[in-house]
Order: sequence, then structure tokens, then C-alpha cells
Amino acid sequence: MNTTMRPRIYRQYFLLLSLLLVSAVLAAAQAQSALQIYSIDVEGGQATLLVSPSGQSMLVDTGWAGFNGRDADRIVAAMKLAGVQQLDYVLITHYHADHVGGVPRLAEKVKIGTFVDHGENLEAADNVKKDFANYTATIAKTGAKRLTVKPGDRIPISGLNVVVLTAGRKEISSPLPGAGQPNDICGTEPAPADDPTENSASLGVLITYGKFRFIDLGDLTKKKEIELVCPNTKVGKVDLYLVSHHGWDQSNTRALLRALHPRVAIMNNGAHKGGSPDAWQTVHDSSGLEDLWQLHYAADSDKAHNSRDNLIANTGDAEGNYIKVLAHPDGSFDVTNSRNNFSKEYAQQVRNPVDFSRLPAPASFDYSQAAIETVMRQFNSPVDFGSWAYPRGLFLWGEYLVYKRTNNPAYLNFIKGWVDSHLDSDGHLKPKLDSLDSMLSGNLLIALYRETKDERYHTAATQIRERLNTYPRTHEGAFWHADNPSRAWQTWLDGIYMSMPLLVRYGETFNDSQYANDEATKQFDLYQKHVNDPKTGLLYHAYDESGQQPWADPVTHHSSQFWCRAIGWYGMALVDVLEILPKNHPRRPELIALVKQLAKAYQRFQDPQSGLWFEVVDRGDLPDNWLETSSSAMYTYMISRAVERGYIDKEYQKIADKGYRGVLASITRNPDGTISMPNICEGTSVGDLEFYLNRARHTNDLHGLGAFIIMNEQLRKK
Repeated sequence: MNTTMRPRIYRQYFLLLSLLLVSAVLAAAQAQSALQIYSIDVEGGQATLLVSPSGQSMLVDTGWAGFNGRDADRIVAAMKLAGVQQLDYVLITHYHADHVGGVPRLAEKVKIGTFVDHGENLEAADNVKKDFANYTATIAKTGAKRLTVKPGDRIPISGLNVVVLTAGRKEISSPLPGAGQPNDICGTEPAPADDPTENSASLGVLITYGKFRFIDLGDLTKKKEIELVCPNTKVGKVDLYLVSHHGWDQSNTRALLRALHPRVAIMNNGAHKGGSPDAWQTVHDSSGLEDLWQLHYAADSDKAHNSRDNLIANTGDAEGNYIKVLAHPDGSFDVTNSRNNFSKEYAQQVRNPVDFSRLPAPASFDYSQAAIETVMRQFNSPVDFGSWAYPRGLFLWGEYLVYKRTNNPAYLNFIKGWVDSHLDSDGHLKPKLDSLDSMLSGNLLIALYRETKDERYHTAATQIRERLNTYPRTHEGAFWHADNPSRAWQTWLDGIYMSMPLLVRYGETFNDSQYANDEATKQFDLYQKHVNDPKTGLLYHAYDESGQQPWADPVTHHSSQFWCRAIGWYGMALVDVLEILPKNHPRRPELIALVKQLAKAYQRFQDPQSGLWFEVVDRGDLPDNWLETSSSAMYTYMISRAVERGYIDKEYQKIADKGYRGVLASITRNPDGTISMPNICEGTSVGDLEFYLNRARHTNDLHGLGAFIIMNEQLRKK
């Protein structure tokens, strides 16, 4: 080696070592300032380790006996990772073998300060009596303390507020602070039977660290769940829900999920235990849920009732991988899958996500490509991207726009791979076309046909076009939002973007422009005429021609609120259709007039500090309202495109620039090249004011990332 190179190599070595040491110190400091939660794989039982920032620890349940001490060994391994050498508390939810069976072996391996339980065994089964006897014998043998609790008691862990919600078939008698709201679906729950097992006696706790709330109800069954949250919820909303009873359908009522409104759920199922399809679906579909993580792939279910691969810790039998949560007092938290180190941040929920100190980004940073990387890295192949759902189609349309700019073949290949997974060998779409939502992804068929001239894409696009021939309409001729009884006679503004840009693109591409352009302009008029508010210039979310929906005004039949993204969909559709609509089309001036109307309203209701727009657009005065990023991207896009095309005055570009800066300032650029875009409203139906204000705020939801890329491709060139 050239000796002159050695000092430089040594400097580089020590620099690298220093960076690694700093990273380790920062990671340790982060763990010390956070609540650590380990969902440990005990093959369908429970063992959940919590370590307070104070250093005190509590283990909830101990898994099974037997298996050569497998579960005790996995708990000890998690303790080492969490930096604790003893367990201050071991809480036993109930006396079934998969929860209490591991106590004797664990007590041989680690020091336990206090056992916490609900009292005497309440089940007559001999095996349960035996496990309870082994439990009490272990307490006597080790000399550990025993604390029997009742609902309303608190477990004294420094830095945390641990309140007992249920114990011994009783629940708290009064709502916790901030709870007490009526639960509007209690009346729809079938009356469950009494449960004589220890499951119904489960000791359930709510653990609060600052603004972060985590609930673990053990194996509490349906009747006791309903008593806890009906007719009014006694608990309130939570951030993290440990899915009760390993995801069995004897638990997890819709009423419970409605009351808890969790952001994230973790299901501690086994490969062949728990994970019932019905329970999985109830949790998965619960309002506000961002993700459902699983300890195991539920092998006895099907792919449709398992989460995507990155969210499953163990994809085979007996792997022993865990799920780790780091929770912070501001309410934010991170979840990590130990199998693949996939980690996801769930940001603090704030009214205003904008932080202008994030700007400017380095000149080399490409926000659009970072957004694509944020999503694509989660999937092994395009097939794994999922169903023919409109948010995916929206996102991939944005990705297509980036492909057109960069010519990166990986982008087009991903789009093609996903679309192809939804076509049969003849080019027919496999998904049902039973809603306008199901049509949005058809834009990708047009794009792929133009890129490849593959007739399969023409066939599939024509399938969507011909579906409009038989698709149900109102008496005036407006397309229903969906072809099912729950959406009969209704038009939602969202539906315009789902279908009309596709229709005019189809007409332009396949010589069907006369019908396509006339139909599209007709639909724009029919959709707005019943929801247009002349006082504000805004558009109400939806209209029910029959007047039967509970949200429909008895006179006008429109809904009551100006929901941000509905208006955003309509505005984007206007400028996209105007791109193709001939300049001499007789209804073109009507569409431009609507663009002008919306631009004026957007200017009026833009938040002056952030540049964003509110979830309920005209009610920025309400403290529970919040600035929503996906619609802000949509409004910004529409204004900028309208200025560029001369539909509105150039002065409006200032509004677009302010919106663009606000959206960029709401986004965190992560060290790994990804981004975090917060305050994206979840997919939403129609409701009242409280309904919209309480919608879940997601980070990196495809509604937001898709709209963001479309906006960024428009604004970055300016």
C-alpha cells in the first residue's frame, strides 16, 4: 500500500466509526425518551413487554409453558433489547395457558417484583384450575408480591398512567376524562351470549404516555366489550390497539372499534391460532385505522384477510420475530418489524403540520421521486401493490407523470406490472366495475396503450367505457356514485374525477370524442347544480336525489358540509378535462366559469399563515378543524394549471405558490431518501360536521402522495 494513503484511510475509518457511535448514542437516547413496547411472538399467546422512559418495566402475560422454555427465552431476549434486567410488574390478564402458562419458567430466569391480576380464577375447567394453581405456587415460591386490582385502579409505573379498565367481569363505572361520547352503532350489534370462561374476566388496561394511548384488553369477549363502550364509550380514542383475543371473532365488536378509533392495531395471532377472517375484517375496516400489523401470517385464512408482507413479523411457523413500538409523549410513534426491519412512523397529529424551517430542500432533491420511493420500497413486486383501488390508480398516475419527465423505466414497469395483474389473458379487467371509484385506474390503461400499443389495454379501457352504457343514473342523467343500494340516487363530487378525465382521454385516444366530451361536460353540470353554494363559491360534498339519506337536507337534498378533498377532486377534474376538450366545444365556457368560481373560493379560504386549506374548508375558526394536505395539493394544482392555461388571472399564481410552499413545508425529508407527508384525510363517505372533523389523519396515504406528485410535477417547472 502507498504509505501516503494510510493517514487518509485511517481518517476515513475513524470518521466512519465516529458516525456509527453517534448513531448508536442517538438511538439509545431516543429509546430512553420513549415508551418501548415489544409484541413478542409466543405463537398465538400473549407476551407484551413495556418499558417506561423511567426504566420501569411491565410484562403483560407470559405465553405458554413447555416448548423447551421457548416463550421465556423470547421474553428474556426482548428484555435485553429493551435494556432491562428484571421485571417490575408481570400483569396476567387471565388464567388461560397461552397467557399464564409461562410464569413458572420465566420466574426461574428473571427477577419479578410484583404480579398483577384480577383475583381468583373464575372458570371451572380443570386445565384452567391447574394453570392458576401453578401461577399462585410460583408467586409463593419466588416471594414476589401479588397485587389484585379492580376497574379504576392504577398500576404505579413511573412515567406512565396505567389504568385498569376491566377485571373479574367488571368494567369502569364512569367514563375516563375526555370520553363519554355516544356510540352510534351500539344498537346494531347482535346481543352476544354470556361467556363463562376466564376470557370474559380479562384484566384490561389503558396505558397513557403523554398524548400516546395504548389499550390491551387481553381476551375480553364481545359482551364485556359492549358493556365497556355502549351506549357511551368509557374509554375514548386510542393510538394503538392490541387486537383482543389474538384476532378471534369471539371478540372485536364493531362497537368497540368504533369507540376506540385506533390509528394502528397489532394482532398477536399465531400461524394457526387467531386471525379469524371476520375479526380481521372488522379491525381492518375500522374508521381511522392506518395499519393492521400481525405477529404471524394467518395460514388458515386467505391472502385477502392478511396484511401486506411488510406488516407481518412471521410469515411461516415458529420464527420468533417481534414487533416493536417506540412511542413519544407528543403522540407520535414508530412501529418496526424485526423480520425485515421495515419501520413506519405515525406522526404527531397536529392542526397545522407546516414548518417552514424544513425549506428549502437541497437543489438535487426531487420530491416526486422521493414520494415514489417511499411507496415502491414497501413492495417486492407490483403485484403486491394490491387491489384495483382508486388511491392506487391516483398514485400511479402521478408516477406516470414522473416517468414522462425522467424516462425512468422502473416507473413504467411498476405501473405495467400492477395493471397486468388485474387483467386476464385477453385483456379483460378482472375487478368489478360497480362504482365510479373503480374506473379511475383506467387512466393507466390509456397511458399504457399510448406507450406500448398493446391491444389488451384498449380492450380493458373499452370495458370501462361500455360499462357507462348500462351504469345507473339519476332521473336527470347523472351517474350514481356506486351501483349498490347504499349509494342509489347519489352523486358525490369525488365521482367526477374518478370517471370523467378517463372518459375524455378514452375519447381522444380511440375516436370517441363526441360522446365522451358531451357526456363529461353534462356530468360536470349535473353534479354541481345541486351542491353549488353561491355565498361561498364552494361545493357541498354530495347530493341525494331521493332525499332518503340521513345527511341529505330535507329541502335541497345536498349534504351539509364543504369537505376539502371532494372539492379538490372536482377542481382537478375540471382542468384535466379542459386540457382535452376542444376550444370550440359549446360547454367549454361553463367549465372555465366553474374554474374561476373555485379559484376565487380557494383564495378566500386559504389559511394565510400556512398556505394550506382546512378539512372543512369554511370552518377554520373551529379548534377541532385541521389543515389537510391532500386537498391543499389539489387546490394548488388546479390554480397553477388554470393560470398557466389562461383560465384565471395571473395574480392567482401567488395563491398557488403559497399553497405549494405550505405543502412542501409540511413534508419531512427522511435520511433514507423517503418523505413523510402528514395530515392526509382517510377515505371518506358523507357525514355531518363532527364526522369530517374526526376523520383519521394519515401519513403517506396514497390519496395524499398521489395528489402531491401531480401537484409537484405541475409546480416544480415553475
